[in-house]
Amino acid sequence: MGAIFMYLAITTPLEAKTQFLVFMCLTAVFMPLSSANVIATVYDITVPEVRSTAQASEYFIENAGAAFAPIITGIIADAYDLKTAILLICTVAWLLCFFFYLGAIFTIDKDSHDLREQMAKRAKSM
Repeated sequence: MGAIFMYLAITTPLEAKTQFLVFMCLTAVFMPLSSANVIATVYDITVPEVRSTAQASEYFIENAGAAFAPIITGIIADAYDLKTAILLICTVAWLLCFFFYLGAIFTIDKDSHDLREQMAKRAKSM
């Protein structure tokens, strides 16, 4: 939803400032909604000993994308225009997230079940 509102905001004419504000507010509400679910999912499929490493890896990938996005946006803006660059970066980033989430849907149940079994075995051995 956030990517859709971002697209609508960026394609809003300059004269429609209120419309732009509404779309950007909706973007700001919907964009970060998946963040808490990602962290919770990482914790649901990771043994306690490596949860901080798993979270750090996720943050590293996220921050690497945030670090390189301005550079890539500048390169695209030089080749085309700024509007196209921003739309392309935002759309590609959220499409990548969508496909990663889609792929995770098929493995999360098994991974979570495996973790529960592993933690139950540990509890019995204590």
